[in-house]
Amino acid sequence: MRDSALSFAPVGALLKIIPWNCEGIENPWGFRKNEEVDEIFREGGTISASSFRSVVRSRRMRVSLKEGDLCVLLESPRFSHPTIDQFQVVLHNGALICVYDRFLELAA
Repeated sequence: MRDSALSFAPVGALLKIIPWNCEGIENPWGFRKNEEVDEIFREGGTISASSFRSVVRSRRMRVSLKEGDLCVLLESPRFSHPTIDQFQVVLHNGALICVYDRFLELAA
């Protein structure tokens, strides 16, 4: 996680979308929160990482984000899976989306 304070951010906190720099720049992206994703949350450890990635990276789920955009933290799901990165549920441009922590920082 890029900003350790993010794990302590309260619901309603203002977050900023940022790119991730790790052996090259990865442009920020997220995935739509919907019933299919909620089902994956409920299944917890029973879903494989490859199945999860297939769902969230599909064309109909993936959302490209713009660096510098602001969003509001709505939920910090504690989705514990050893190979799936932590993400946050945010309100961005009127839509509920999930964004990996590496693309978020607390807005100043």
